[in-house]
Amino acid sequence: MALNKQDILSVQDCKVVEVNVPEWGGSVFVKVMSGKQRDAWEASVVSRKDKDGKINTAGLRSMLVATCVCDESGNEIFTAEDIPEIENKNASVLQRIFDEAAKLNGLTGESAEAIKADFTKGQV
Repeated sequence: MALNKQDILSVQDCKVVEVNVPEWGGSVFVKVMSGKQRDAWEASVVSRKDKDGKINTAGLRSMLVATCVCDESGNEIFTAEDIPEIENKNASVLQRIFDEAAKLNGLTGESAEAIKADFTKGQV
């Protein structure tokens, strides 16, 4: 069945999963990014190059956590202003949440390299 505009725009396709965080006394919800959020996250990744053209990964884990952690309905609970505080949380907890967010959003090692390659093509 071919979908029309209304079919596509009306479907709720933001998957949300629960991640257990006993260190924080409960769990958090993690969601699939929207296209707009993914574009913004990818742009932030490639804009963080040092003088040698290498991407500075400082804060990227916390940026993805801030983007993907949500309430049960998929509504964001963090903003960019919260990232410095998120960076100070338990690294193993952040890694667990990051891993789930990366898995949900198809951010594998190969996709990260593809992002880097796509955004750096033709750039000096």
